[in-house]
Amino acid sequence: AVASSNWGYALYAQNKYEDAIAKFRKAIELDPKFAAAYSNWASALYAQNKCDEAIAKFKEATGLDPKLAMAYSNWGSALYSQNKYEEAAAKFQKATDLDPKLALAYNNWGYALFAQRKYGEAIAKFQKATEVDPTLALAYNNWGFSLSFQSKYDEAITKYQKATDVDPTLALVYNNWGLALSLQKKYDKALAEFQKAISLDPKSPVTYRNWGDAL
Repeated sequence: AVASSNWGYALYAQNKYEDAIAKFRKAIELDPKFAAAYSNWASALYAQNKCDEAIAKFKEATGLDPKLAMAYSNWGSALYSQNKYEEAAAKFQKATDLDPKLALAYNNWGYALFAQRKYGEAIAKFQKATEVDPTLALAYNNWGFSLSFQSKYDEAITKYQKATDVDPTLALVYNNWGLALSLQKKYDKALAEFQKAISLDPKSPVTYRNWGDAL
């Protein structure tokens, strides 16, 4: 069963989701109580935007193993995709209760709080994510975006700077950095950041729009 599940996970990593599901299903046939295989099957469904089916599998996984933190985290992501932000936040909280080192769950919990306009609480979760994993550039970006949303542009820029220090390849961060500068009417500096974003993601309509607004 473990070999089939591992094979499935390798296929999942190659975005071969249906092939992966076949392997996870085989693993479960061999071991009907293999909770991780249900969780991985659910993740493959979620990757195909089959959220209801994914949630059903996450329920099965956590029913078999109530301590499977990653299953709760991914279940939260599926709920978030359905705009069920409060329910999603509860799953992220459960995931971090079970595994306090699950940085991505804190980050995603922050997303769910931000979507409910709980900006201060969201910032606390993004900050926690970076404390758990100082290399999680996306959390610094989200922290910065939350600050920018509160018109705290200088503070936001320090977080965007940190995000690019950790990972200089995230176009989204440079776009958000440029937007913060643009909102401060620092247009020349903003254009430089938008240019960096476009060099990394030449097909980003949002960056082109922001760039045009700054001209």
